[in-house]
Amino acid sequence: MNATTIRANVRSHLLLALMLFAMTASAKSAELDNDLRTLLQNAGISTMPSATANDPNKVELGRMLFFDRELSGHRDTACATCHHPSTMSGDGRSLPSGTGGEGLGPDRTIGDGLESIPRNSPEIFDRGNSDWTSMFWDSRVANTNGHLQTPAGADLPDGLESPLAAQAMFPVTSRAEMRGFAGQPDAFGNTNELASLDDSNLTGIWDGLMNRVLAIPQYKQMFQDAYPSTPEAELGFQHAANAIAAFEAESFTTSDSRWDRYLSGDDSAISPAAKRGAHLFYGGANCSSCHSGNIMTDQEHHNIGVPQLGPGKDESGLDVGRMLVTQSEDDKFTFRTPPLRNTAVTGPWMHNGAYTELESAVRHFFSPESAIENFDVDKLAEVLRSTVRLEASDIEQLLATLDGGLPTDMGVTDQDINDLMAFLFSLTSPTVDMLPALTPDSVPSGLPVDGLSESLFSVMYDAETGNLMVDGPEGIDLDGFFLRILANGDSEPEFTFELGSAPWADETDIVLSDDMMAQSFIEYRSDASFLMSDGDLISAMLPAGMSAEALSDTLSVVYRMRGNPALWTADVTVVPEPDVLPLVAFGVLLAFQFRRRP
Repeated sequence: MNATTIRANVRSHLLLALMLFAMTASAKSAELDNDLRTLLQNAGISTMPSATANDPNKVELGRMLFFDRELSGHRDTACATCHHPSTMSGDGRSLPSGTGGEGLGPDRTIGDGLESIPRNSPEIFDRGNSDWTSMFWDSRVANTNGHLQTPAGADLPDGLESPLAAQAMFPVTSRAEMRGFAGQPDAFGNTNELASLDDSNLTGIWDGLMNRVLAIPQYKQMFQDAYPSTPEAELGFQHAANAIAAFEAESFTTSDSRWDRYLSGDDSAISPAAKRGAHLFYGGANCSSCHSGNIMTDQEHHNIGVPQLGPGKDESGLDVGRMLVTQSEDDKFTFRTPPLRNTAVTGPWMHNGAYTELESAVRHFFSPESAIENFDVDKLAEVLRSTVRLEASDIEQLLATLDGGLPTDMGVTDQDINDLMAFLFSLTSPTVDMLPALTPDSVPSGLPVDGLSESLFSVMYDAETGNLMVDGPEGIDLDGFFLRILANGDSEPEFTFELGSAPWADETDIVLSDDMMAQSFIEYRSDASFLMSDGDLISAMLPAGMSAEALSDTLSVVYRMRGNPALWTADVTVVPEPDVLPLVAFGVLLAFQFRRRP
């Protein structure tokens, strides 16, 4: 047998081996999809419905009220202060700073002599979905058999259209959140008439707020436009709450994540790692027993052993959760299961924001006792570090009623965590990067509108036009830099920064997520294998419909550092990916030439 024949035979055998490998990989992928879709069918999971259309006049009224500080006693705090679009409908803090504070997001200060609010500001995504029956971490507002149960009892006015609307009735009554404290003047140095009212006089507080807003001509006209058949004398704060709920439902409903595309039948919408993570979520790890349904919460209450921190809700300095509503010891330290859509961008996580990194929150579920023992207070804002309750007696009573359904005996691996993280990232809607556009330039009261501080800015990507819009202070200087990611199927990724510096240049735990249109840099962990496994790095980075072979265009790249969003534009050149990346020694070189936007 001559050398030519040997080479031909080697090529033939190699080609056959590659073909067999490709067929095997394809079969395994199809098997994973089939198994996953069976799990989803058994769990009753389907695509999220789009937002229900609301009267545009009511939505616009709600938008103005949502951003207007006129609804707070001191005229210094709006709904948007703790649920701002620029901070992904939360505030980017472990615990909020209510009335008396200054600024927005993680940089907001706490008023002199005041404390943080005891519970994390929840994101408000998809709250207009009809599956929602409860609001707040302890479900103190709930729709039970068609009847709204709230702290107001019989004082709750008629006409509220949903639990979401009922929820909007209560932050304005809380002294710490919005109403303020007696004896403290408002933003103009005048008496805060709402703070002078007794805490039990909810009707008086709501009437006082309506007197305020209807004294403003523009609001009077907007209420007439939104409620043309309701005489002014019959307008109550429930009408304002319905409008705020209409705005929230229409503006914060998302149904276009990669996961939604997968649920619609597109097997290529999420990476193999995300599929494995979803299989764990709905299968072996049984996460879906609590994070169930399309909104990914059973709306039940569980004690998962989250370390106590912050001022607490009673004289003990502890927050016993749902027990404050039911007075039942069975509910001690239980909190409602949070939803998970867009969870990658809505940290900090847990009812008190105990975890500032999503991975830490995920790991907690598999080993809560170890998580408490190794809890790193330095990850929290400095003002909260001394409030963490890690005394043996506190931990003992916290763990005494720990939920028995946690997957503590699963023996989770790092690969499992990576896969779960990949799945959670796939739940992010690309449209969340457009949310800051909801912020109005002004509101009818003429009071300042909460916006981004000098250290917090964003650039929004419009998928339809491909344009970028900067939202933040004028004169932002974005240094250009050159990022290379060099990787192959069995090596660790390398991150190289050249030609200037980036805000995260000294960080080692920045990786790419797989959002559909706006590709995200998100603080995660140094092990980026969930993006590297199975050679799916390129496909994870490309917008829908683009192939690596065809790509030579401009993309938008988002990064988020500790909750602060920003976006850069990149000229992207991609070396085509080999057909069988895991078997070859070729690397994939992606060059991003970042340029400052004018």
